[in-house]
Amino acid sequence: MKKALTILSLWISFAGFSQVNDFGIWTSLSAEYDFLERFSAHVSEELRFNENATELGSYFTDLGLDYKLPVPGLRAGMNYRYVRRRAWNDMYTGRSRWYMDLSYKRKLWKLTGIWRMRLQTQNKTGLTDEDQPTASNYLRNRFTFKYNSERRIRPFVYMEFFTNLNTGLGDNIRFCGGLEFKQNELSNFELFYLYQREYNLPDPGRNFVVGISYGLNLNTLFETAKSKPETDSAPAN
Repeated sequence: MKKALTILSLWISFAGFSQVNDFGIWTSLSAEYDFLERFSAHVSEELRFNENATELGSYFTDLGLDYKLPVPGLRAGMNYRYVRRRAWNDMYTGRSRWYMDLSYKRKLWKLTGIWRMRLQTQNKTGLTDEDQPTASNYLRNRFTFKYNSERRIRPFVYMEFFTNLNTGLGDNIRFCGGLEFKQNELSNFELFYLYQREYNLPDPGRNFVVGISYGLNLNTLFETAKSKPETDSAPAN
């Protein structure tokens, strides 16, 4: 009996140490511009703090182009992301990520359901570190539900599943819940809490993240600037 208890306690200790837990803060700023009826372009900058939010783990710039397909609610996009990630030697190494999105949105009573499939490939640039593979390819599926409300605050939840195409195995899952605040047609921001869990990896981790994002609609910004009355700058006689 004592031997069994000893083995059980050792197993529990090993399981606790084999799972790496971390708290992080993610912040982002984005802008979007619609043109030619069906096209839209967007750019965003994001900072992600880890190690209990004490250091900047990564930061990246995202550029993308979306197209509204003839099928209502269906959209496709092509994007590029340049990532700088902190390595074990405290240097930031570069990564280039290309990804394609296909999404479908549909209203379901008082909810809006959004399915997004993402196919991404990422390669290192410059120096490398031993913590990540040289190249990675993933298929990601995310399911989002937003509550349709006439108020400025809309709650949302989503879950996302990652499949590593290099191994053919799923190795990451995310659960997220938050609030979207739409101030006006010009801007909106989100507050969210995200739980991320890795599996099928040598050293799986769990992340608990608090995030805030701010989005800007450039079409509304330009229209507002044009509608402002011109002022007479000539000096008075």
